[in-house]
Amino acid sequence: AIKREDGGGGGRWCHITCAMWIPGLRFRDSVLMEGVEGLSQVRKERMRLKCEACQLAKAGACIQCDFRSCTRAYHVTCAQVDGVFMHWSEAEGKGVGEGELVQKLYCPKHEPRDKA
Repeated sequence: AIKREDGGGGGRWCHITCAMWIPGLRFRDSVLMEGVEGLSQVRKERMRLKCEACQLAKAGACIQCDFRSCTRAYHVTCAQVDGVFMHWSEAEGKGVGEGELVQKLYCPKHEPRDKA
């Protein structure tokens, strides 16, 4: 499913899953998932990454494997279709709010063994 960009952003659209996974994107109304914000602030480098699944670059923003310095990247929807390990977990560390969540994607080479 897709949602329209909030405000006068030229009528651009965004996959709901992309709005949830691409850093910097968010919903104005997170309950109804309406009004995607931050599309113009998505880092240009993300747009140039080549997706490991579809092998396309410059075809939408990608997210990268969270394992140390791994550079493998995927479009969110390609990762979902290919069954790449994507996980939400509670954030840890200094300055993190209670119940704050972070997203993690691991390429097949770095996928956790205990997929908890």
